[in-house]
Amino acid sequence: TGCLNRVEISHRLSNEIERARRSQHPIAIFEFDIDHFKFVNDQYGHQVGDEVLIALVKKTKEVLRTNDLLGRIGGEEFLVVLPESNEDQAKEIAMRLCHYIAHTHFVTSAPNPIQITISIGVAHLQPIDRLTIDQSRCAEQIIQLADVAMYAAKHNGRNQVAVSH
Repeated sequence: TGCLNRVEISHRLSNEIERARRSQHPIAIFEFDIDHFKFVNDQYGHQVGDEVLIALVKKTKEVLRTNDLLGRIGGEEFLVVLPESNEDQAKEIAMRLCHYIAHTHFVTSAPNPIQITISIGVAHLQPIDRLTIDQSRCAEQIIQLADVAMYAAKHNGRNQVAVSH
């Protein structure tokens, strides 16, 4: 797809958490998933589904900042690491991405352009949060928070951003 794989994005997240710990800067992530992606694969086939995934990565990179990291963590699930970002900054980037993807027409080998939406879950850590959490657990914990928020976005109607609390 042109982005980091699950192992590499997890490794990079751990590195960024350690860097944030040293610098005492916040760090945020968001996890996103394509809404009803099974329909795309069922309707158009897996080849077109793969083309959508590749195009989604390209479009996502257009919205992200140069120092942000993007990785695929599952079939149609992605993780974005936002170094030196607080909750408000992460939510703003996530909302911009959600809107951008919803208004994009993905040109694939299918006869007509395909439109998709995504649901996004945002989580963040403030410097004080990381002082009491073991680093290896910290990455797992922030991903779990983003995952729960993403499923809240799906449960609340999809094509939206939810922030962990």
